[in-house]
Amino acid sequence: MEKRGQVWVETAVYTLIGLTVIAIALSIAMPQIQKAQDRAVITQTIDILNGIDRTITEVSQSPGNIRIVELKLSKGRIEINSTGNYIQYIMEDTTLKLSEPGESINQDNIIIRTEERGKNYDIILNMEYETLNFSYNGDKTLKTLQSGEIVHKLYIENKGIGTDEKTMIDFRV
Repeated sequence: MEKRGQVWVETAVYTLIGLTVIAIALSIAMPQIQKAQDRAVITQTIDILNGIDRTITEVSQSPGNIRIVELKLSKGRIEINSTGNYIQYIMEDTTLKLSEPGESINQDNIIIRTEERGKNYDIILNMEYETLNFSYNGDKTLKTLQSGEIVHKLYIENKGIGTDEKTMIDFRV
């Protein structure tokens, strides 16, 4: 009878040791997996922003031109700032340090910046348009596109030349 009890105790101890080893391995691997996922989201978002930039360039060629860009964000948010004439993507509270905090990196028309947030980071991708004049539904406002399961349809229209001699680009969702 003593041998049977000892076998059950050993089985329980070995199971606990195995579960502890698995937990330790996961605690080491999960942050690296999360960084890889965030890096993939940033790469995908850069492609989306480059597509939006190409569309804005096409639309700005002739008044009345309208294009539709479909985009889906799995993480973060895109802000269309018509008062500052820029489009910005923000991924908050990530463990990914894409660049040195506070330093800007230029990639095509995108300025990439990492900001420290405690022990985590915020990654900001910014596209500025000094020669264009943005609006959202005809107003000077800030429009935010949130991440989620929905596909955003972004309408981009050339409204012609404004009083400031800049091409007016209007966005709608």
